Amino acid sequence: MDLWLLVLFLVVVQPILGYYRFRRLAGGRDVLPTRRKLVIYATIVVTEWILVGVCALVLHRRELEIADLGLGQPGIETLLLGAMAAAAFSYATVVNARRFARTEWDSVPSHVRKVARILPANGIESLGFVPVALTAGFCEEVLFRGFLFFAFHQIMPSVFLALAATSVVFGFAHSYQGPRGVVTTGILGGLLAALYWYSGSLWPGIALHAIIDLASGIALGRLPRPGVGAAQPPDREAAGAPLESEASTR
Repeated sequence: MDLWLLVLFLVVVQPILGYYRFRRLAGGRDVLPTRRKLVIYATIVVTEWILVGVCALVLHRRELEIADLGLGQPGIETLLLGAMAAAAFSYATVVNARRFARTEWDSVPSHVRKVARILPANGIESLGFVPVALTAGFCEEVLFRGFLFFAFHQIMPSVFLALAATSVVFGFAHSYQGPRGVVTTGILGGLLAALYWYSGSLWPGIALHAIIDLASGIALGRLPRPGVGAAQPPDREAAGAPLESEASTR
């Protein structure tokens, strides 16, 4: 029963919570101060590691370990596969970000504009974003490609159908980015699922996922936006205003 409660949370509850919390966060017009972004980043990291901890407990009750999902020691071919895929996608991400930077803001895809407000725009924020990318790479691969595949494969006889289901769920987990974001991340989820199936390991997907998030977050966070200058707005929290707690946007 605990397994399916966690599945329900990942498939239904988390996307709904993320959608409404992100909509509140992204609805403002002002640039988010650095301190607020760092609180958001810390919340994301803590939330995802808590979910992985719950996943480990659920598996332990079935006499399994997290490593059984595909976290065994990877072979050299698996590591090379992940490294090549990560390098290729990182390069494509940076190229696209540079192309967006040369266009009008309204020409930037809507799902990029939706998340740009919380992405790092300076060195301190980029440094704080690194644990977010690394956490997302590891935790989301364990939860979506590892745990959800394990759960879905118990009720779906086809490996490919179970992997496809994880990709659909992964796309809807990013519903806060809008329809285009759902489709884009769903396709990425399909690629990560294919890597998992081909290699038999989560490590190539973890490497690819983390580096894509890091490269895209830093590159897209620095896109020029209307009404946003080089200077950050005054940090009201640092001046003594109350700091609102923000939940995970992922």
